[in-house]
Amino acid sequence: LRFLRLDIAATAFTDGHLQRLYAGLMEPGDVAFAISHSGRSIEVNESIQIAKERGATTIALTNVGSRLAWLVDIPLLLRVPSPIDPNTPGVSRLVHLCIMDALAIGVALKARPKTLEKMRHAKARLSSHEPEAAGD
Repeated sequence: LRFLRLDIAATAFTDGHLQRLYAGLMEPGDVAFAISHSGRSIEVNESIQIAKERGATTIALTNVGSRLAWLVDIPLLLRVPSPIDPNTPGVSRLVHLCIMDALAIGVALKARPKTLEKMRHAKARLSSHEPEAAGD
C-alpha cells in the first residue's frame, strides 16, 4: 500500500501459488520484492528465482546469511535474532515494517511534483470520507 500511494503499481501476495504465478508474468523493468525473516521459504525463494529468470530485478528484505539473500540482485540484510517462540515473530515484523516505511519515504522524497500532487488529491479524497468525531 505504501508504494501504491506513491502511484507505483504494486501488489502483494502471501499465497505461494499466486507468488509463483505473478513471478512468471514479470518482465525486464519489473521488480520482485521478497520479505522473509529466515529466507528459507520454498515458495518465496522459487518465486524470486522465477522472477529473476524472467528478467525482473529482484530485491529481498531478509536476515544476513539466508539463502534468499544469495538469490536476489539486491539484498537488504538485517541481523535480527530468530524469535524464541515461533508463534511470536513480532520483532522481525516490526523491523520489516520500519524498513518498508523508510524505503517508501525515500521513494516519496524522489517523487516528481506530478506524483506528489496526485498523492495530495488521493489523501484529500480519503479524508473527506472519514466519519466526524462525536461532538464535532
